[in-house]
Amino acid sequence: MHPIERIRVKVFKANQSEFAKIAGVSQSTISKWENGAFEPSRDHLVNIRDEAIRRDLPLNDAWFFDRAGGTGPEAAAMTASAEAHVVSEINLAEMGSAR
Repeated sequence: MHPIERIRVKVFKANQSEFAKIAGVSQSTISKWENGAFEPSRDHLVNIRDEAIRRDLPLNDAWFFDRAGGTGPEAAAMTASAEAHVVSEINLAEMGSAR
């Protein structure tokens, strides 16, 4: 899995059309990035990172360049971080509804 696809699926939990709006490109461009035909520009990576920050999503800039195919320690950390974030959000929501 291409790093951009892992970020789209695991961090943003978005389809290609939704992710295209985040990056500021077309859905077909996202497909080309994920297939390795093109690489995103720095500006597009910044758009993605800024939206992750805005949404308070776990994202490490190194994940953009992790070509390990989702099997290396960085990918495992990304999954664990995303899962911990979801658990944290659930806990915060439960605390808020208990008040």
